[in-house]
Amino acid sequence: MTNAGAEVVGPTARADEVHDLIRSNAIDVAMLDINLGEGASFEVARSMHERRIPFLFLTGYDVSIIPEDLSAKARLEKPVDQERLVARLVELVGAKAS
Repeated sequence: MTNAGAEVVGPTARADEVHDLIRSNAIDVAMLDINLGEGASFEVARSMHERRIPFLFLTGYDVSIIPEDLSAKARLEKPVDQERLVARLVELVGAKAS
């Protein structure tokens, strides 16, 4: 992502560390795997939503696993090429700015 001009914060595979990162950094956009190793990341996603941090789910899981209140969030299925991922993140940042 750094070759696309982004400053990367993270990565981490633990929900508590994600919460620390979003509290202590200015985050323009995030990509979030549904499985953070300790279980689903839906509470992290809700926290990002409450803080108005645009994000997308980057996952191998089917859309049916996503709770209804998060089902409208952007989602890309693994594997995804970097160009498509960067383009989608740029769209999310642009949508936040407007």
